[in-house]
Amino acid sequence: MQTQFAKISRGIWWNLAFRSLPATSKLLFIHFFSHPQIKWCGLLQYPFKAIPADLGITTAAFRSALATLVKQEMVLVDHKFDLVFVINVLKWHPPRSSKDVKGIINILSVMPPTHLAAEIWESVEGHLEDASIAVQNALPLFQEAKADAHLPSKPEPNGNQTGTRLEPNRIRRKKKEERRKKKEHFGSGFDLFWKSYPRKVAQERAWDAWLILEPDDKLVATILKDLKARVNDPAWQETKFIPHPSTYLNQKRWTDEALGTARKNKWQEIEKGK
Repeated sequence: MQTQFAKISRGIWWNLAFRSLPATSKLLFIHFFSHPQIKWCGLLQYPFKAIPADLGITTAAFRSALATLVKQEMVLVDHKFDLVFVINVLKWHPPRSSKDVKGIINILSVMPPTHLAAEIWESVEGHLEDASIAVQNALPLFQEAKADAHLPSKPEPNGNQTGTRLEPNRIRRKKKEERRKKKEHFGSGFDLFWKSYPRKVAQERAWDAWLILEPDDKLVATILKDLKARVNDPAWQETKFIPHPSTYLNQKRWTDEALGTARKNKWQEIEKGK
C-alpha cells in the first residue's frame, strides 16, 4: 500500500528561510514536514539511516542537508534517538482548541528523554501564544504540564549532537521579537484592509495571509482602491459570493477584473460583432 504524506501549506514557498535553502535541504525539509510519522507539534522519530534511500540521495548529501537545516534554525536534531523537531510546523498547522492543546501535551509527555526537551517545550509554547483565543486559554494547562515534565535547566552533553544548539528560550524570544516587528510594520495596513473588507470572517487566517504578502504602502493603496470598487459590484452584493479575506489575499484577487466590468466588456464585444 502506498504511504500517505501530509499536505504542506503553500505559504511555505513565501518563507525566505526556506527559499534560500539549497535544493537538497529543501527536499529534506519537505520530507520531514510531510512525513507520515511526524507528530502534529513537529516531532519526528525515524531511522536516519533510511532517509537517504527514501530520498534517493547519498548519505553525505543527507548529512550536509541536515547540517544546513540545523544551522538555519529550521530543525533541532538528536542523533541518539533519531529525533527531529521541525520548529515551525505549528505555524503552518496551528491548533484550534483546548482539545488540540491536550493532544500536544500528550505527545510531548511521551517523547524520548532527549537533551532538546526544554527547547521543544519552549518552542511549542511560543506557537500556542500566537494561536487563537481558545488555544491561549489552555496555556495554563500546557504550562502546568511543562512544569511537571521536570525539564533540566541545562542540556546533558551529547557527542552525537548535530550543529549549533540554540540557547534555552532563544527560539521563543526570537519569535516574539519577529511578531512584534511584523505587527508594528504591517498592522496599520491590515487594519485598513479589515475595516474595508465587506465579509469579516477568519481574521487570523487573513492576518497570516497579509504577513505572507508583506504589502508595501503602494500595494495597500491598490488593494483598498479595488475593495472600494468591488463593494458596488453586483457579484459582491450577496455575502456568500464574496471570498473570504484570506482567499482574496492569497489569490491576489485585486488583480482580477471586476465581474460587472467583465460582463459589460463582453456585451460590448458581442455588440461590435453584430
